[in-house]
Amino acid sequence: MQGIEDLPPGTLPFEDNKRFVRFPRGRAYTAYAEINGCVQANAVMEFFDCGFNFGRENSIQTSFHEASHYIGDELGLDEMDKWRELSGWEVVNRPDGNGGTNSYWETTKAQCMVSAYGFTNPTEDFSESMVAYRYNPGPLKKNCPEKYKFLKDLVFRGIEYTDPKLCENKKIDGSLTDSLKWHLKKIKYQLN
Repeated sequence: MQGIEDLPPGTLPFEDNKRFVRFPRGRAYTAYAEINGCVQANAVMEFFDCGFNFGRENSIQTSFHEASHYIGDELGLDEMDKWRELSGWEVVNRPDGNGGTNSYWETTKAQCMVSAYGFTNPTEDFSESMVAYRYNPGPLKKNCPEKYKFLKDLVFRGIEYTDPKLCENKKIDGSLTDSLKWHLKKIKYQLN
């Protein structure tokens, strides 16, 4: 549960009830059987056996990543044009071999991706960037300072984790949603 406790101040409780499910050992959805490797968890907050094979730190970051999907979705941050711009996300259409096309996400700013999984799409990029901001902020801050600032201002309410002393839980009055409303007004003002 450490990953949940590490969420930005004011995030909890979630407005929608979220359940955490630990699947029995060796079990996962049949749909995931086709995926090579290990599906550790999903954004519905279901955690699978193989995700616990990589150690405590990985489990903490995985739960934080999955909860970050909720934050991105609930507040609409991972779908914002500004987020996509900061990461260089573009939709690319390619022939599907049957006379039609398939759409894919691609980034023009590879230096702003914090992990291989972050290259998947804007929502995975958001959750992976949240993990990087919280647990290993140096590379994100150095390689993509505008993206770092976006998370700092809109999600983490100015709190940084660049020094162990700064990683202590901080008490902030008001919910993340209330804080975000103010920041979104600020962004809209700056864009006009």
